[in-house]
Amino acid sequence: HAMDVLKTAMRWAEERYGREYDLEIFMIVAVPDFNFGAMENKGLNIFNTTALLASPDTATDAAYDRVLRVVAHEYFHNWSGNRVTCREWFQLSLKEGFTVFRDSQFSGDLSSRAVKRVEDVQTLRLLQFPEDAGPLAHPVRPEQYSAINNFYSPTVYNKGAEVVRMMHTSLGERKFRRGTDQYFETFDGSAATTEDFVRCMEDASGTDLQQFRRWYTQSGTPELTVQESRFNGHVDLQIKQTCPPTPGQPIKKPFHVPVALGIVDSHGREVLGVEGRANGYRVELDTAIAHDNPNRDGTVVLSVTQPVSHVRFKGVPAGAAISFLRGFSAPVNVTYERTAETLTHLAVKDTDGFARCDAARTLFDLALADDEADTSTVLDLAATLVEQAKQAPDDGETKALICAALHVPSPLETLRLRKGTDIFAIRDRTNTLMRAMASRLRDDWRELVEANSPPGAYVHTKEASARRTLRATAMKFLRIGTPRSEVGELSDWLVRCLREADNLTDRSMALQQLIELEGIDDRGRRNLLEDLYREWKHEELVLLQWFRLQGACTRPGGLQRVERLRNHEGFKAENPNFARALYGGLILQDVSAYHDPSGAGYRYVADRTLDYDKENGHIASLLMTEMSKWNDIDSRRQELIVGELRRVRSLATSKEVIDKVDRSLENAPDAWG
Repeated sequence: HAMDVLKTAMRWAEERYGREYDLEIFMIVAVPDFNFGAMENKGLNIFNTTALLASPDTATDAAYDRVLRVVAHEYFHNWSGNRVTCREWFQLSLKEGFTVFRDSQFSGDLSSRAVKRVEDVQTLRLLQFPEDAGPLAHPVRPEQYSAINNFYSPTVYNKGAEVVRMMHTSLGERKFRRGTDQYFETFDGSAATTEDFVRCMEDASGTDLQQFRRWYTQSGTPELTVQESRFNGHVDLQIKQTCPPTPGQPIKKPFHVPVALGIVDSHGREVLGVEGRANGYRVELDTAIAHDNPNRDGTVVLSVTQPVSHVRFKGVPAGAAISFLRGFSAPVNVTYERTAETLTHLAVKDTDGFARCDAARTLFDLALADDEADTSTVLDLAATLVEQAKQAPDDGETKALICAALHVPSPLETLRLRKGTDIFAIRDRTNTLMRAMASRLRDDWRELVEANSPPGAYVHTKEASARRTLRATAMKFLRIGTPRSEVGELSDWLVRCLREADNLTDRSMALQQLIELEGIDDRGRRNLLEDLYREWKHEELVLLQWFRLQGACTRPGGLQRVERLRNHEGFKAENPNFARALYGGLILQDVSAYHDPSGAGYRYVADRTLDYDKENGHIASLLMTEMSKWNDIDSRRQELIVGELRRVRSLATSKEVIDKVDRSLENAPDAWG
C-alpha cells in the first residue's frame, strides 16, 4: 500500500505542482519506536511503523488513510522542506503548513475533497482552536521558544496549512500555482521565510497581501459575528470581526478573512455566481468589500478586512438561505443566529459538503446547549439523514458525508464552545440525545447495518470505506438503543461479526461495541479480550488497536481499567505508540474517568507524565496538553488541574514539560494549588 501511495504521490506532485524527484533512488525505513509519524531526511525518510505498514489484517481504514497522508507528506517535503528549507526554526510553518496543505489536497483528490475537509476542520476545532484560546497560544510564526519540540504544534502545522489554504481560496487555483512555481524556482537550493512565500504569491497574482500577513504574526482565533436582515427581495449581511487577547498580544488588528459564501434556493440550487446565472438567477451583489467568483461556480469569496463590513444581495428568491463560510474558507469562529428551519434546509440541501455538515453540527450544538433545549428539530433531521443514507449511492462520498452530519459532538467538542460548563452535565445531555436518536430510529439503524454489510472480501476503496463508516455509525446507535432484555442476543451477534470479519476495520467495529456494551457479564468480556490478545500479540499494530479501544472505553471504572492495561504483559511502556494508544483514549474520550470530580483522573495522568519525563520529554509533554486547556473547564476542576500542573512543575526535569507547564500556569491564580 505504501509503495503504491508513494508512486501516486510522485505523479500527483508532478501534475499538480510541477515538482519532480531529483535523485535516482528514494529510500524509506520503518521503526516501531518513534516519537513522531515520520521524518523527511533527504533521500531516506524515517517512518513510524504505524504510518507506513498496512494490510487488511493489521490496519483499519483510518490507518490506511493515515499511511496515505503521511507517506505523501514526507515525499512532498523533498521540495517544501529539503530543496527549499527554513531559514530558522521560527519559520517552521513555511515547510510544515505548506506541506500539510498539500497532503490534504492529495488525500482529497484520491478520496473525497468534502469528506477530507470535514475531517480536517474537526481536527482543527478540537486541537488547534483550544490551543489558540489558551495559555499555549502562539502565532503561526512564533517569535520565541524554549523547547522547539513544543512548537511542532497544531498551530504551526494545522493553522499554518489553513493560512496557505486561504491564499489558495483568495487567489484561485491558477494564480496560486503561478505563485508556488515562482517560490520553488526562486528559492531552490536555499533557505526561505514565510515572508518570501507570501511575496511570491503577491508577485505572481498581482494581489496585495500586506494585511494578510497578520495571520502569521497574530495568535488567536478571529470571531465573526453575522447579522442578517431581509426586505423586498434584498438580503443584508453585517459582518463584524474581533479577536480575543492572547498571551503577549492584548490587542489585535483586523485580519484579512476570505469568506466563501453561496445562496441556496428552496430546491437546493445555486443562486450566486456563474452557476446561479445558469440556473436563471440574476442576483446583484452591492458591497464595498472586494469579492470574486474565482472558480466560476456558485460560491463568491468576500475579502473581509475591516472591523465591520456590509454586503447586500439584491433579487434573492424567497426561501433561499445563505450558505456561510463554505469549505471553512477561514479558521474562524462564527456567531450567526439562524432559524432551525434555515439550518435544516442547509443541512439537507446545501451543495457544499462542509457547509451541509456544519449546519447539522450547529443544530446538534443547540440541542446540547442546556437541559431545556429543544431536541425535536435535530431528531427530525437525524430521521431525514437516515432516510438519505438508505438511498445514498456508493460513490465514496455521500454516505461518509451523511455520517459526518450525524456525528453528535463529543462532550469535549461541546465544552470547547461552552467554556466553564460542567462537563458531566454536557456528558449526560449528550448521552440522552444519543439514546433518543437510537430509540426513535432503531429499525432504521438495523436496516443500515444489514444494507452495508461486507459484500465480499475486504478492499480498501473509498466506496467500501464509506460503507464501513456508515455501518459503524449504525452499529453504534443499534447498541445504544438495544433494551436490556436483548443485550445478550446483541452480544452474541457482535461476537459473530468479530469472528467472521476478514479485516481489522470490521473486527474493531464489532469489538468497540462489545467493549462499550452495558448489561453483559464483564468476566466473559475480559475472557474474550484475553483470547484476542493471545491471537494478536505477535502483531504489534493490531496489539496497539487492542489497547487503544480499551483505553477509550467510557464504561465505569476507566482509571482502574487503564491501570490494569498499563501493567499488562503486552504493554510496552517505553514505546511512544503504546503511550499514545492507551492514554490518548483516556484523556480525550473517557470523560467520566479523566474529569472525575475528585481529581483522580488528572492526578493519574500527571503521574504518568512524571514517569515519561525521566526518559521521553516529548511524550510527557504530550500527555500534559489537555491539562494546559484548564481554562475551558468549570472552576472546581480548574483548581484541581492547576494543582496537578504545579506538582508536575516541582518535579519535572525535561525542558519540554517545564516549558509547557510554565506557559500553562502563566495566568493561573496564585491561590490555587
